[in-house]
Amino acid sequence: MNISSTLSNLYFNEYYYESSTFSAYTTDQLYYNYQYNSRESYLNFAYFNVEQRNRVLYIDFLYDIPVSSQWRPHGHLYPIQIAHVDQLIIGNQTLYDQQAFYSATRWLLNNQDLQTGCWFIHVQRNYAHHTHYHLRNSWCSAMAQAASLLVRLYSLTNNKEHLLAIRRAIQPL
Repeated sequence: MNISSTLSNLYFNEYYYESSTFSAYTTDQLYYNYQYNSRESYLNFAYFNVEQRNRVLYIDFLYDIPVSSQWRPHGHLYPIQIAHVDQLIIGNQTLYDQQAFYSATRWLLNNQDLQTGCWFIHVQRNYAHHTHYHLRNSWCSAMAQAASLLVRLYSLTNNKEHLLAIRRAIQPL
């Protein structure tokens, strides 16, 4: 079986992490077991490389954050993608990396729902390839990615407001 042709049908109806193992089922119920290596590049595991996806249409002039083409061809602000732009590289960062980090954190802090801790996504999301099963618009997302970014921000600033934002972000989890 050709793994690359099967991966295009991959969706996660069940997954778990257990001692660096990622398990998933495909739409045709084939089971795969992947090994995760935390020393690899960020968001690169098994046969998936989220970093190489080209889904940024442009950088929003007002907020200085990426506008995503995922799910909407004209673009939208996608909290998960915004949280991934934050890559503050330890020891080898550029001024641009710092600017992207602070722009992403500023947007996430200003757009977090204070009651739920979520960042809402205002697009319709179908389950796998089923168009009649979808998440209700708007749906909650980005808590883990944003918490990761906010932990790094808090470690730099020791600002209690950032700590409160982290607590709100992990509350729905």
